[in-house]
Amino acid sequence: MLPPELRTLVPNLRVLNLNYNFVEDVRPLEGLARLTKLTMIGSRVKGTRGIVRVLRGCPDVEMVDFR
Repeated sequence: MLPPELRTLVPNLRVLNLNYNFVEDVRPLEGLARLTKLTMIGSRVKGTRGIVRVLRGCPDVEMVDFR
């Protein structure tokens, strides 16, 4: 589980690897504007709406992997 205030804890985060952490809720990732690389292989995210919402707020994102 990610902390709801993640964007305030690490506002300059650029690379985030959450592989095999079984994350179900991606809402805490919203607002990470400097994020360039996000990998969540093996997560338990259901649906793509939450992922799309997160990526809209990441203008610098270059690579995502949600296998």
